[in-house]
Amino acid sequence: MNPLKICILTTSDLFYDQRMLRIIQSLIDANFTVICYSLNKSNKQVKINNLKNSQISTLFKSSWLFYAEYNFKLLVNLLFQKVDIIYSVDADTLLAGSIAKKLKFSKLIYDAHEFFEESPEIINKLFIKKVWSKITQFGVNSADLCLTVGSFLAQILSNKFGKKFHTIRNISSITFNDTKTLEDQAKVIWYQGVLNIGRGLEQMIECMIDLKEYIFILAGDGDISDKLKLQVNQAQLQERVIFLGKLSPQELQKQNQKARIGINLLSSNSKNYYYSLANRTFDFIHSGIPAIHMNFPEYSAIFQEFEIGVMIENLEKTEIIAAIEKLNDAKFYTHCKAQCLLASHKYTWNIESSKLMKLINMLFKEKHNL
Repeated sequence: MNPLKICILTTSDLFYDQRMLRIIQSLIDANFTVICYSLNKSNKQVKINNLKNSQISTLFKSSWLFYAEYNFKLLVNLLFQKVDIIYSVDADTLLAGSIAKKLKFSKLIYDAHEFFEESPEIINKLFIKKVWSKITQFGVNSADLCLTVGSFLAQILSNKFGKKFHTIRNISSITFNDTKTLEDQAKVIWYQGVLNIGRGLEQMIECMIDLKEYIFILAGDGDISDKLKLQVNQAQLQERVIFLGKLSPQELQKQNQKARIGINLLSSNSKNYYYSLANRTFDFIHSGIPAIHMNFPEYSAIFQEFEIGVMIENLEKTEIIAAIEKLNDAKFYTHCKAQCLLASHKYTWNIESSKLMKLINMLFKEKHNL
């Protein structure tokens, strides 16, 4: 029997997409043939044995024209592929995946990395939000398996679209083993992820005016990069707020070891953020970095077992600074670091990968019973 072929569709830059890199490696290890169609952003090729990664370039870079062009090109590529399972990542590839599934008589997996139509960028654009909701409903109706990143979002999406969503968390496979104390760590506040609105980055920069002993390092890029850099320049914080740009997963793991405190600040105005379980949550845990998290459902659930840092209620400057001061207590900091180690043994990619393979193998069996 030949290995099943899975085609993954994503608009992300695969080189920096830790979740998809982990999933792809797990699929290859399980003897699936994997092809990934991703957006050509950085021209950096992923080096994974037995992976075929085809990067797609587009004439249009934004608006509905970008999504229309990208999905059309995905569909054309899929029509010329023998494919057993189509794996659509997020709603922005779901239209091509759904149509190809029907034309190719393939199985379709929908992996929702976020509550797409509730993202801050479109939450107040009612017509656009409605269109994405319709596309997502069409795709979910077509899907044979639906996944998402957290249990609360899984329940929300299951109720909204009338089909069960399974939870596969995005968890690092590497656990820290350092024994650094508070005194060993430079006063570095660390953020890793996309630089977009609603992530508390503007507020954190504002806090840096008063946190004169700290350095704030941001690893990532995004829609508000230029706005944040302008804010830093206007506040004359260039020496203490440092932008590293995008880093590979390996570089992230190396660089974040310099951090004393991680931040996972999010606005409650967006349901996408309120029900999120950000990738950096587990990156901080597995890197042994006590962090500031929002008192939102997913983070609260983790804190019920492991005190991996401090939770705050809102993005007010006083709340953020108070949390940093709390983590500046050596005894409490050591406690949080120890809790990160305990949590890292419970939350592992091996467990999530095993769950994923069981779900996909169900499609594998169904495919051969057709």
